Amino acid sequence: MQGLTNLKILRLESVPDMRCIWKGLVLSKLTTLEVVKCKRLTHVFSCSMIVSLVQLKVLKILSCEELEQIIARDNDDEKDQILPGDHLQSLCFPNLCEIEIRECNKLKSLFPVVMASGLTELQTLRVSKASQLLGVFGQDDHASLVNTTKKYRN
Repeated sequence: MQGLTNLKILRLESVPDMRCIWKGLVLSKLTTLEVVKCKRLTHVFSCSMIVSLVQLKVLKILSCEELEQIIARDNDDEKDQILPGDHLQSLCFPNLCEIEIRECNKLKSLFPVVMASGLTELQTLRVSKASQLLGVFGQDDHASLVNTTKKYRN
């Protein structure tokens, strides 16, 4: 696993039985993550994992039928690693500039509402064929659209 710490691009495609991507692996240099046709995957990140992904710029999740959330709710294994809302906002995905979500029909929201103002570099957000999506930002099981002010750079 030591050799994977310099990984910049990770594409997982047609891994039908995969339920979890990360198990203690830290990919702090990862810039692009593409997850395609991973039918049984229910979440992409855990709260403890996302703080190490500071270089992530591109996130694509396509045709993941069972995906319920991008960032998993905390489970018993991570109770001691829960991030307060203000840390979640400031530390998570500071360089993320492109998100594409397609054919993820169980997904109800993309991110927790506390992250709404933290995605300062986001330039492109594409969501299609997500029939149960209630909003981009949600909290708990209630997704909602959030009014955010964003600074745009020329």
